[in-house]
Amino acid sequence: MSQRVYTTVQVAKAAGVPRATLQHWVKTRKLSAPPIRLLRNRAVRLWTEAQMKRIRKLSGTFKSGPKKNVRSGRGRRQ
Repeated sequence: MSQRVYTTVQVAKAAGVPRATLQHWVKTRKLSAPPIRLLRNRAVRLWTEAQMKRIRKLSGTFKSGPKKNVRSGRGRRQ
């Protein structure tokens, strides 16, 4: 019996966070990620059902992903 796997996009959607946030958590080591594999000549991470459930449970405990670079105190130039 084969184990069902999910892409990073599918896991992020299930957790209710943007893909970039999930990638940020991996980069900052808040989450351990599965190894990168080649699938149809594309580099992907394939997450298991157990990993996806864990991320869903933890998604409410982390702050959101990377902040946008916003200049404070300056108006827009026209």
